[in-house]
Amino acid sequence: MRILAIADDIGVTAPGIVAERLLCAMQEKCEVEVVTCEYSRSQTLPQIRNVHVSGQVFGNLKIRRRAVQWSISLFSRNPFDQMRRCSLLRGLEGGYDVILGFCYGYYLLGLSLGTYAKKVFGAPLAEYFIDAIPSPLGWIPDGRYRKSMGKMVARGLSQADGLLSSNAKMLGYQRGFAPAGLPSDYIYTPCLGDKVVRYPREGADGKFIFLFTGSVYGPRRLNYLFGAFRKLLQERPDCEIRFVGTHDIEARLDELEPEVRAKVKVFPRTGDLTPYYMASGALLDIDADLPDDVFLSSKITNYILVDRPIISETGPHSESRRLFAGLDSVRECGHSSEELFSAMKAVCDRTEPYDYSEREALARLLSLDVNSEKLLAFLCRLAGKTHV
Repeated sequence: MRILAIADDIGVTAPGIVAERLLCAMQEKCEVEVVTCEYSRSQTLPQIRNVHVSGQVFGNLKIRRRAVQWSISLFSRNPFDQMRRCSLLRGLEGGYDVILGFCYGYYLLGLSLGTYAKKVFGAPLAEYFIDAIPSPLGWIPDGRYRKSMGKMVARGLSQADGLLSSNAKMLGYQRGFAPAGLPSDYIYTPCLGDKVVRYPREGADGKFIFLFTGSVYGPRRLNYLFGAFRKLLQERPDCEIRFVGTHDIEARLDELEPEVRAKVKVFPRTGDLTPYYMASGALLDIDADLPDDVFLSSKITNYILVDRPIISETGPHSESRRLFAGLDSVRECGHSSEELFSAMKAVCDRTEPYDYSEREALARLLSLDVNSEKLLAFLCRLAGKTHV
């Protein structure tokens, strides 16, 4: 089977890393040709063999983003995608069995170029929404931009032959912009492996360290965590929180009392989290402070492979709660300082070891092997083939 895959970037942004993982796995089973504007190869993944990088990135990022938002708000179109779609397809051989567009962020190249490529090459089109688009209420206001983005997505999906999303809850949301009866499924953000890795405890220097990796943005908030940590320090002054690769956090830390601030450390982004995992006693995750959020934190798919307890702050009906229900090594909390305090104290005080083998079924469900196979099976059905 020959697949044409389209993504705004490969391996640059968090969704671009998801695309890279899936494409690397898929190219081992079939012929994949990739069109993108930027490609930054991960050091832990093989080279994508057949990738066309346009290099067409127009102007300053902030200016480009504002121009895109303005154009979408007024016309429900991204002018940059319209400008570059012909050049992006130039030189491609054709003969594709199916086209796969990755959709995320502001630009929706996978959608706009995907629908155009379908007309050019006559192949069925699947659109994989790694992000929920338009962003749900609570992430952005319900203004002209969001409504216009919804029209843009609905217009593109009306020409698609299949719809994919990152989890079951997000798929339900995305179906609201798709024609009734459009074939659909969900493909989880894949983790690299399906076994829990054992990390020796080193580098903690007698402290109990709570580790948070990645960014906190939008309706994901730190106030509940800091409220819980403030109370925890009164009983466990040996505790510390470490943030790794968390942007724009310093202003929030300045609001903390000096004695609490002294126990919060910030480290730059790194490609190797091993020393931080080794020093940690527990891992922290924070979902959006919304009653019915559709996102599943991408860091969770990394956390479940680490032999440390996880404390997850999440909503009552989240995908996270559904996936991790019944796991002793994952403590689910609401958006509440009291619940977080109880979970953090329980993890600190626990002497009985955790049985991390309980995560193996979930790790398998979220693994790259399982999700790339599921994606290929979906694309085979669209292409009318019985096998890859």
